[in-house]
Amino acid sequence: MRFADAMIAALLDGGLDERRASWVFWTIQYLTLGLTQEEQALAAQCGVHTLGPALAGGGYPALGRVVPDLEDAAFTERFEFGLSRILSPSGPTAP
Repeated sequence: MRFADAMIAALLDGGLDERRASWVFWTIQYLTLGLTQEEQALAAQCGVHTLGPALAGGGYPALGRVVPDLEDAAFTERFEFGLSRILSPSGPTAP
C-alpha cells in the first residue's frame, strides 16, 4: 500500500488527474508483472524460446516477421520502452 500510495502521489504531483493517475499506476503495475512473469518463465526454460518453432509452419506470417524481436530477452530495455510510452504526454488515457 505504501508503494502504491507513493507512486500515485508522484503521478498526481506530476500533474495527472485522479483517474489518469490511477489508470497509469495500474498500467505500470501490469507491465511490471507481465515482464517479470515472462522473464521468470524464460529462465525456467533455461533460455529456450518456444515461439519461433511454433511459427515454423508459416501460418502466422506477421508474427514470423517479428519473432526475433518478440523473443528478445532485453527485459530492461523493453520495460524502459513501455514505461516511457506510458508516461509520455500522449500516453494512455482513461476512458
